[in-house]
Amino acid sequence: MSDLEFARVVVLEAILKERELQDAVWENQEEYSDSWWHVIVTEKNGQVAKEIHEKSQRQLFRKLIEICAMYFAWAEINPKMEK
Repeated sequence: MSDLEFARVVVLEAILKERELQDAVWENQEEYSDSWWHVIVTEKNGQVAKEIHEKSQRQLFRKLIEICAMYFAWAEINPKMEK
């Protein structure tokens, strides 16, 4: 396994773990509108920018995983999702 393949495994596992955590905390998120999701992920993007500015690689990774999991959740409930 190459370094890139290993990194993908680590990242995907972290995203899935974060999704499970988010589900446990927030439970059913199906009733939220696209506007709500957009506001929430925009706020998270601000946190990513802050970590870039502060040069905190560990916190940057954590925030990137959180936002990826949020986009993942948004895609899961999107009514236009292909079945």
